[in-house]
Amino acid sequence: MKSEIRNPKSEARLSDVQSAKVSSFGFRHSFVIRHSSFVIFILIALAAAPSAVACATCYGASDSPLAQGMNWGIMVLLGFIGAVLVAVSSFFVYIARRASAMEAAAAQNNLTETKQ
Repeated sequence: MKSEIRNPKSEARLSDVQSAKVSSFGFRHSFVIRHSSFVIFILIALAAAPSAVACATCYGASDSPLAQGMNWGIMVLLGFIGAVLVAVSSFFVYIARRASAMEAAAAQNNLTETKQ
């Protein structure tokens, strides 16, 4: 018969892990509390920074060069998105037309082969 050696330290850790409450996201509450206080600290640090103030657009100065540059940047990005969407949709239209042309050619070949 084997004698069972017990380690009280590992049993205590196991019981702590088993009895820890788990949040709805699967994290232990102590993990969430520790990291939520860190997030609050980071938010306070960012709010206190002088460079974290809003830009001219947020304050309503829409005629400033910063606001005009941002508007042009938005328009350029929208142009790129539109060009990509047009390219993708035209590719699928090309594939659909080619497939229907190949079906028509195959049907025409079948008709000519049956007549001979």
